[in-house]
Amino acid sequence: MRRASPRTSNQQQAATEQQASSQHTPELDGQQPQPSEQHEPGPQQQQELQPLDQIERQQQAQQTNSLIRSPGQQQEQSQAMIEMPPPPPPPPMPPSAAQQNQGSPVAAQQNQGIPVPADRSRDSSKERMRERSAERRGEWRKERREEKERKCSRCGPQYDCISLWLVIWMAVAILPLTSAENRINYGVFFKNEGTMAVVNDYWLHTMLVYLPEVPIEPNLEYNCDGRLNKKTCKLIERAVDEGRKLYSQTRSELRALRHRVSEIFTNDDVEEKRQKRSALPFVGKVANSLFGVATEDQLNKVIDHINALQSRQQKALTSFSKFSSQYGSIVSGQNERMMNMVKQIEDNHQLNIMLGGDLKYIENEIDFTLGLFTKLMHVSTITNKLTFEIENTMIGMNDVSHGKLSPILFPPHMLSSTLKKIKASLQKQFPGLLINQNLQYYYRYGKIATHKLNQSIAITIKIPIASHDLFTVFHVKAVPVPLNATSKHATLLHNVPEYFASVGNHHISLNYDFLKSCTGQNPMFCALENTKVSKKPHCLKALLLNDKTSIKDLCDFQLLPNSISSTLTPVGKDQVLVNRIQNLTMRCSSNVTKVGCDFCVLKVPCSCSIEGDSTYIPPHRICEHNETTEILHPINLALLQQLFDEGNFSDIFGHSVFQTPPRVTIPTLRLYNHNFSQFLTKDSSIKLNLRKVMSAAKKGETIFQSLTEPLLSGDLTLPTGGLSLDDIIGYVALGVAILAIALSATLTYKIKVLSTAMLTMAHAKANTAPNFIYQFSSPSPSPKIEFDIYKILTHEIAPAVYFSAILLLFIILGVIILCKGQGQKGPAVAHRVRDDLPHTSPASF
Repeated sequence: MRRASPRTSNQQQAATEQQASSQHTPELDGQQPQPSEQHEPGPQQQQELQPLDQIERQQQAQQTNSLIRSPGQQQEQSQAMIEMPPPPPPPPMPPSAAQQNQGSPVAAQQNQGIPVPADRSRDSSKERMRERSAERRGEWRKERREEKERKCSRCGPQYDCISLWLVIWMAVAILPLTSAENRINYGVFFKNEGTMAVVNDYWLHTMLVYLPEVPIEPNLEYNCDGRLNKKTCKLIERAVDEGRKLYSQTRSELRALRHRVSEIFTNDDVEEKRQKRSALPFVGKVANSLFGVATEDQLNKVIDHINALQSRQQKALTSFSKFSSQYGSIVSGQNERMMNMVKQIEDNHQLNIMLGGDLKYIENEIDFTLGLFTKLMHVSTITNKLTFEIENTMIGMNDVSHGKLSPILFPPHMLSSTLKKIKASLQKQFPGLLINQNLQYYYRYGKIATHKLNQSIAITIKIPIASHDLFTVFHVKAVPVPLNATSKHATLLHNVPEYFASVGNHHISLNYDFLKSCTGQNPMFCALENTKVSKKPHCLKALLLNDKTSIKDLCDFQLLPNSISSTLTPVGKDQVLVNRIQNLTMRCSSNVTKVGCDFCVLKVPCSCSIEGDSTYIPPHRICEHNETTEILHPINLALLQQLFDEGNFSDIFGHSVFQTPPRVTIPTLRLYNHNFSQFLTKDSSIKLNLRKVMSAAKKGETIFQSLTEPLLSGDLTLPTGGLSLDDIIGYVALGVAILAIALSATLTYKIKVLSTAMLTMAHAKANTAPNFIYQFSSPSPSPKIEFDIYKILTHEIAPAVYFSAILLLFIILGVIILCKGQGQKGPAVAHRVRDDLPHTSPASF
């Protein structure tokens, strides 16, 4: 980037001022100065200030040109910008007009004492005016220069401020870039679906539609008696008949409209109930005292009064008829005389017309006929308009009955005026709320409720009220990104919602079903009870902001082992994501090219199709015209964040791509593989945590894909659990056996002592000869016990069984020792008992 030096700007400024002074010299010959030159800078003054603006435009153009350079060139440019020396101080102030005019011919003559001609006597006033204008121009340039320096007061002069901003922009921008909403280096694509407003409440606005009333039929009378001829009279009769037909047609349509409205909407009118007459006088009196019902006597008084009025009216009518008959005879005679006179006058008039050839009468008849036709056409036009309005009203009522706001009943200008009044009322009470001003929203998505009141229809419309903050809705799509050009593994962002809305620090995770429940298009109005607005940090929010530190902490990237396959995914109107395809055919209108790459973004020109082995992408007809094909190469930024420091890729962001494939070398991933692994049940899509995988790869550890693999390798031993069912049964049986043995030993000892005492106390009996009888008995077959020493030796014996057997052996030995000790003490006890008993003779037995 080059900047205009102060010397160049000073030279240009001096040249322009000299040119301005040379252009002002004709004023010495008598020309008057323009007022605009005295009070505001002219074109020459703007030309003097042009270098600063030109510098800014050159810097912007240089910034734009730097965006299309390679990363290496950008780094060199940034270093060059950083190493630039500080700019020189601002140029000095231009000389005053008096100093500039010292070299003029007039000033030289005045200094030398040469008299000035008389025609140049006004030159001194012009010179003073030029001096004042020059001073004003200098002050104006100084103020403008100081204002520009104040704009970047913290970073030094204006040139340093612009250079610093350019350095920052070049550090951020690495082009060619994809769309700002695509984070291809993380495998996430955002598609803008419009805006969304969260509805807080509803404004219920009620409008009344009054039904038209059927007018009374007019009495159209006409009199053909007079100077009208028969043809004119017949014409009038036809016109009157046509008017009656139009009236009848309009009246029937109005009645049909009212009948249709009464069928569609319910009537809530309350009919007044008249007083009922009681059946019996007694009952009527009781009812009159209780409920106010009219009695028979009261009705009789009313009837008598009506009869008296009727008799008086009859007498009056009789007297009036007699008077009218008498008066009618007199009037009829006079009428007959007048008719004869009229007839004579008419005959004379007709004779005058025939004799005099009066054409005035014919012209009047023609004018009357034309006026009659014009009036009839006007009435017909009004009737047609009324019929059209009745039909539109019927259509509007049908729309209202189906829950839609009709633009026929509520025209756009009326609805717009209503919405403006509602908005003004809301702004006074709740400045932070807004309503939708789009009229198409209410005609298409508006919700209304109807109610009939007497001769009108009340229509209530729900107007959604939302906050000023409109959420931007994105459709989110996550795709796997390979680790590098040679790896078969890929990373994928986990737990990605289908839609994501964000505004400021607030965000919402959405799905398609929720968006279907919203109304409107842009913005969409969604109910608050169906949404959960969160302020917690979110991965997708960090991706939209390109906050790499938050992305590393919040996003859960998974490693997909051996998941790379040949795919062709459209990611925009003119962009296609190519993965492991080296042979693609691009067919355009003029040529056919072969393209392909391991992992890249292919920019497809307009009207070009792409064909693969099993994929076809049709051409786009509506797109930006581009004749060249561009291949952009992304990089796995999620992998770089786990392996390298932030300073190594500080100028690479989620949407940064390169014109050449980047080279990424990663440590070897030692994924565990065993021949027995094919017999184990595995998940169809194994996902590993990228952070843990990279941590194990940097340490050179083996990466296991399931819990069974460390068991096979011996790195993981299953902890022994509690007692099994067999162990519990064995211990219970052992306890019962020990208790039974103890009880048996106790009972044996007591029985032995008791038997010894009983033997000593038993009576002696005479010895009798025993009887010996032999009986034949069939020997019972002894059960056959199978003994398999191999099964006994190979049978798995639990430790509890060993413990039980040893404990049982010790118990048996203890019982044996106890029994031997009791056997030695038994005879001594028997002798003591025998000595204590009295001696008896044998005869006593």
